Amino acid sequence: MARKKVTDGGKREQIVAAAMDCFLEKGYDGTSVRSIMKKAGGEIGLFYYYFQNKDDAFDKVLDLFFSKYQRDFAEIADSAHRDPFRALTRFFEYMKEETVRFRERYADNIHRTVRWAIRERTLTIVTPYIRQIIGILAELGAKIPLDMDVAAVMLAHGVGSMILHEDSSWMESSTVEVQKAVHLIMGLNLEQAGLMFPEYPDAEDVVSIADLAQEMQEYYPGFERERFLQQISEKIDKKEVLVIRYQDDIGGCIAFSYDRKEIDFLAVRPDCQKRGVAMRLLMTAMAEFPADTELSVVTYREENPIGEAARCLYRKFGFREGELMTAFEYPCQRFTGTAPSNILKARQQMTI
Repeated sequence: MARKKVTDGGKREQIVAAAMDCFLEKGYDGTSVRSIMKKAGGEIGLFYYYFQNKDDAFDKVLDLFFSKYQRDFAEIADSAHRDPFRALTRFFEYMKEETVRFRERYADNIHRTVRWAIRERTLTIVTPYIRQIIGILAELGAKIPLDMDVAAVMLAHGVGSMILHEDSSWMESSTVEVQKAVHLIMGLNLEQAGLMFPEYPDAEDVVSIADLAQEMQEYYPGFERERFLQQISEKIDKKEVLVIRYQDDIGGCIAFSYDRKEIDFLAVRPDCQKRGVAMRLLMTAMAEFPADTELSVVTYREENPIGEAARCLYRKFGFREGELMTAFEYPCQRFTGTAPSNILKARQQMTI
């Protein structure tokens, strides 16, 4: 008798769900075909109508168990096309969060043989997604010192394995050291890593951001420190600010508005300039908006040399000159651009 195809619904899915419960609770060796079918409410013969043997059923259980995770892994890896400098962090944070949820739900009852099988399958599954992310980073200029397939395996079986095997509280206390390990595999020292990856600031960064703005205030007509402190505090609360850190301080900052779809502020410390900081901040800020969102920014007009670097940067990202205007009594011009759906394709049109 021919076995039913995977696409057939009905009883097959009930058997797989029953088998998952049995394997999780009793382990592989402790689960029999009879116990699976008793839980599924069917005859033993029906099991062999759908599956070759218990191994086959166990594989299908793992496929079902990982189906949601694979969709989420794929979504995070694909997000690297738009938001490359945060994708690897998002990936490992997701693994940590889901590992904690799994332990809360199953730790008291899950059999060790199934736990081991899940761990091994996880590491196998995540490796190609990590490879995809670091491949995109390499295309954007990251100098990976290893073969990228080897780097992906080391990240998956190093960082990923620690997330899966170690106690959650230990992982939290060792976050900084784990980040160092990631950076070393990526060929980055701590200084380079800080310049590579934008992040959300917190309330403790407000003064440092204001200090940066004040240092660069010739580029920002109408700058008033107290008003800026209030505005940047509000924006931090709304996740409308990104920073790049350098030597325990703020090396660069970008602020934007979700409502107005506008870049409000972009500044880079003099000793961090010409190191790709502005580019990474702008790329990451644009990824905060849905693809194809029209964005705008106001900068100095062509005849003012102070705005030359900013105008050059925005042009590289496809921003176009728009209306002439006056801001704080300074002649300015609005530029408009579109949030790209794929930064690598957009980059082909840039001259970075």
